[in-house]
Amino acid sequence: IYEDSSFIVVGKPENVLSAPAKDESLFNVESWLLSQRPGLTFIKVVHRLDQPTSGLLIAAKDIETYKTMQAMFNSHLIRKQYVAWVEGLLPSECGVINLPICPNPDERPRQVVSWQSGKTSLTRYRVLKREDNRTLIELHPFTGRTHQLRLHCASPFGLDHPIVGDRLYTIAPYVLAPGRLMLHALNVTFPHPSTGKKMTSI
Repeated sequence: IYEDSSFIVVGKPENVLSAPAKDESLFNVESWLLSQRPGLTFIKVVHRLDQPTSGLLIAAKDIETYKTMQAMFNSHLIRKQYVAWVEGLLPSECGVINLPICPNPDERPRQVVSWQSGKTSLTRYRVLKREDNRTLIELHPFTGRTHQLRLHCASPFGLDHPIVGDRLYTIAPYVLAPGRLMLHALNVTFPHPSTGKKMTSI
């Protein structure tokens, strides 16, 4: 999508890993980028998308840029916009989901809402359209917890409308639809790590 001397922005397909896993033979974006840039010795993604999620992914081309952009994420200077189809007709038009979430120790990699052990997770959402008993929504996460958007959509404490195709979080009365997870990272906005210029993919 974009490349300069500091970083690369790529469009990750669904069902591809963002970074190397324990099984190093599995295809992933980070290793692929390094294989495509033989003159570089360092490429590292500065954030991750779940394997079934598609969309924009940023990779730093040097350790200084990586550290700077990690600090940007920690300071909420990097904003991401997602779109998702959720099951059912969402009654509200917009809102904010604020839930404490953490890993479920008995069902990894599932996350759960926990009022005792969870960490704050915050997402703003807006309905784009409703069609065929599904709702297309725009999602803006302000925190970056594992499976945050998926759990915020599926949880009865959140939207109570799981993302279409979500094999981890779809439960009755919804029936798991065949096909991919309908979650896509559409846009990312941030100050350039070297120049400070506003960067956006839209």
